[in-house]
Amino acid sequence: MPNKPELVETKVRLLSEQSEELHRLSLHLTAEELKKMKGLADYKMFDVIIVHQGFENCTFEVIGDEEIIGDRISTCKEIIIVPKGQSDSVDFASLISEVETPGQPYDWFNQLPEDQRRRRLRYEEAGLLSCCLGNECDQCSIVFLTLGFGKGEIEIAERDYRSKASPFNTATQLFCKWIERNGSNATFASLIDNFILFEKINPRFFDWGKIKTIITNAVKK
Repeated sequence: MPNKPELVETKVRLLSEQSEELHRLSLHLTAEELKKMKGLADYKMFDVIIVHQGFENCTFEVIGDEEIIGDRISTCKEIIIVPKGQSDSVDFASLISEVETPGQPYDWFNQLPEDQRRRRLRYEEAGLLSCCLGNECDQCSIVFLTLGFGKGEIEIAERDYRSKASPFNTATQLFCKWIERNGSNATFASLIDNFILFEKINPRFFDWGKIKTIITNAVKK
């Protein structure tokens, strides 16, 4: 078995996931954005590979930087990022893991009673949750794309905050709009499902310790 090439990234775990959130992400995400989300130092030097079929006889497709991944993300076996030009030498079977890493930072949420997980968010909780995102503006925008916002809506919220037309930061504005749009479906479970998807692609973007404090305190009320 060949050695794993230096700098290969293998933790883009979209293996056999089928969900509304995943489909929504696929409509917007380009290969370039995915590489940025992985935090690679020079993302131009990497290729995004879509792995099709089984591992023993897999085929792969290189996605151009500006190309939207689209519905491939819902049907492929895996997405792997490899150094540019090295896709032919990569042993995909050795890189793809079918077992999730234990002890994920959001495991505590799945242990809450269902009625607590399905509780609707309040506006004050939306404001607190806005403090749990990372500082990278591009990645914050992609979080809200997964929640169904268009690029124009995100830009308007950013402009309103910069111009002081709104006293609330961009994330708070958009979380509140998300609550308004989804009504009774604006639950912790729905929001955390989106966060978990993003966490699998871009680990450690969220402060899960703060999120746990906010939610566990909220469900006691």
